Amino acid sequence: MMILFTAGFTEEFFFRGILQTRLQWLINSKVLSVLICAALFGLYHLPYAYMNTNWPSHGDWWSAVSTSLAEGFPGGLILGIVYFRSRNNLLASVVVHTLMNTLPAMTMIKFGS
Repeated sequence: MMILFTAGFTEEFFFRGILQTRLQWLINSKVLSVLICAALFGLYHLPYAYMNTNWPSHGDWWSAVSTSLAEGFPGGLILGIVYFRSRNNLLASVVVHTLMNTLPAMTMIKFGS
């Protein structure tokens, strides 16, 4: 359960705080840096899509690639835009990322008997 809260910070620190800012400086394009980081963010989730037995793509390489990109790229795009629009406020993207992780997990919580 703790991973829901820590992943938001660690992933945003790397992808937005380090990678997106460095890419933006290197290629001098905010839009392209957001797009590249979103693609890399999707690929970062490839091992989860391939190895997690709870994912439908478990054990199927091409399904894992398409799943991680189909889910990770839009998520990375949203987070990159939040970071960019908030004037590089890392806390904004951390909060959004944590909510993106937590809300689906809440559907798995069973209340009562």
